[in-house]
Amino acid sequence: MELRKFIATTIREYLNENVDGNSDILYHATNSTWTKPEMSGLGFHAGTLKAAKDRMKSFRMNINPHIKMFRFHLKNPLYIGRDYRFHDNLTKVVTELYKDKVITKSEKEDLIGNIYSDRATFDNLRKLLHDKYGYDGIIYRNNIEDRGSDSYIAFYPEQVEFVGNYEE
Repeated sequence: MELRKFIATTIREYLNENVDGNSDILYHATNSTWTKPEMSGLGFHAGTLKAAKDRMKSFRMNINPHIKMFRFHLKNPLYIGRDYRFHDNLTKVVTELYKDKVITKSEKEDLIGNIYSDRATFDNLRKLLHDKYGYDGIIYRNNIEDRGSDSYIAFYPEQVEFVGNYEE
């Protein structure tokens, strides 16, 4: 657990210097025209330019494919050294967080013990990670797009600043 605290502190210091210093741009591939992030699953995802380009190639974005640029304002992200594939499967995400000792067994059971319960939502998982553990986002090792790079998840739309559309 001490290593996790060291990593979190190091990342927090890096983010304070870089993301809040407005020097790091993150990228998100989409075919939508929005300028405010569309939050889904655990939150809003973004990563490297190569990851966004890889995502555009791997999915059939036939209508208006483009890459948007963002700055994330995360203060205390949870660092995960592997990809959970944080998309739409609450049970898998919660199970992996439990395996990595981020949440307790009772928290896992409370969140997904009865999948039909009103507790079984990504909103409740975000609330637990934020309110109890102080995390406001996640940094994870992307194993799909730009394999091995870090990707980011912001829990709340106000943490994400739209910078513009990427032009080659």
